[in-house]
Amino acid sequence: MRSRFQSVVRISCFLLLLSVLLAAMPGVGSAAPTDRPFKLKFAEPSFTAMSWPLYAAKEKGFFKTEGLDMEWNIVANPQDLTRALMAGSFAVAVMNTPVPIGAAEKGGNVRIIAGLGKDIPYDLVGAKGIKSIKELRGKKISASSLRSGTTILTRKVLEAEGLKEGDYGIIVAGSSPERYAAIKGGSVAASPMGPPFNIMAMVEGFPKLVSYKKYIGDYQWLILMANTDFGKEHPDVVVRFLKGVVRGQQWMADKKNKEEAIKLLIKELKMTKPGDDKIAATSYEYLYEELQGMTADGSLSDKGMQTAVELMAEGGQVKPGTPWKKYADLSFVEKAQKELGLK
Repeated sequence: MRSRFQSVVRISCFLLLLSVLLAAMPGVGSAAPTDRPFKLKFAEPSFTAMSWPLYAAKEKGFFKTEGLDMEWNIVANPQDLTRALMAGSFAVAVMNTPVPIGAAEKGGNVRIIAGLGKDIPYDLVGAKGIKSIKELRGKKISASSLRSGTTILTRKVLEAEGLKEGDYGIIVAGSSPERYAAIKGGSVAASPMGPPFNIMAMVEGFPKLVSYKKYIGDYQWLILMANTDFGKEHPDVVVRFLKGVVRGQQWMADKKNKEEAIKLLIKELKMTKPGDDKIAATSYEYLYEELQGMTADGSLSDKGMQTAVELMAEGGQVKPGTPWKKYADLSFVEKAQKELGLK
């Protein structure tokens, strides 16, 4: 009898110990720890002013508040970045709108989850001595890739100015910093650039040939995209990430934070040359005051998104009339907005 009692006690102790061990394992049982940050792998093509709200979210601790340990990665080529995202190397990323649409159209496990830039802040900047778009005939223009959103829009702008495909060449130079270097180094006759690199170039005497908004109009330029498999496995993490982003967007849009935001951009982009403080200030004024092109709550512009899809349809990349929501999953940002009291 005593032996049976001892056996029962041993089994009970074993089961109790086993339940404690299981509860201590991440993601198992109801007692999984909540104070351990989730390491979230994130990527963007380059450090630019367009990712300013993300830098603010990092600097002000908004991601940390959401229990996230952000791993920041730079992948300059848009297609390489998107392939890496679909392969699971990253969970979320910044990208211009056409790239994830093209990937999703081919069945890729990627969807647009929120907006960053609701207007395109790009200028086509010419080499010194180039005075007009017509002078680009027979010359080379830089691009991030042959199929990127930048290239699609550059072709549209040049066509509006009278240059057809074949009238000029496209050289893949990389993201904005590399395209800035290409125009400075003289390897191209023009480069599409956004803040602060377009402003840097113009300060140095390179002429602005045309602003893209003149011909493109409303256009959702920059978005956040996610690996759909990751979204299914960790929907709470995606929502927490977007809550940090939206708080960063709201902080950036608050004019009382302007001076601190300028210092933040200088820090993140390592802007150390004389006059870089003025370039950072001009970048803020252009994006947030003149163009008013940055999203304040993670939303996507309905008109801007449809413009992006229509331009891709013109190029044969998607079927005409395709609704943009086919390429997006708004559930994450809507939940983030709701939890932040914005809806």
